[in-house]
Amino acid sequence: MRRDMPSDPRDCRERARQCAGFADEADDPKLKATFRELARAWTDVVAEIERRSGARADLFGWHKCLRVEQYLVNAAEAEENFRQAANEDVRDLYYKAAVSWAELAKDVAELERSPGDCV
Repeated sequence: MRRDMPSDPRDCRERARQCAGFADEADDPKLKATFRELARAWTDVVAEIERRSGARADLFGWHKCLRVEQYLVNAAEAEENFRQAANEDVRDLYYKAAVSWAELAKDVAELERSPGDCV
């Protein structure tokens, strides 16, 4: 289920809750930490949406580009861990982590986008 824009904080809160739930499910400490970090990142997006209240002010400058880049790196790392995991349950959680990091990168990029950014 994808959205066109990350404008609804309720959806982002739900994603944060899902990631927190995956963290609780995970036995692997690395997976647990990954999903906790994802939950925090989705919560940060909620705060940013609510703080802006529809305003398009540039609050982060080039930092936002670095943040999106880091989320994409995290997605790639989770995908690599997915490929290497032997346990099917662990593979499933790494897949969910990779998808969530990629969606987070896309949503934050859309939220932060303004002409000339991240060129």
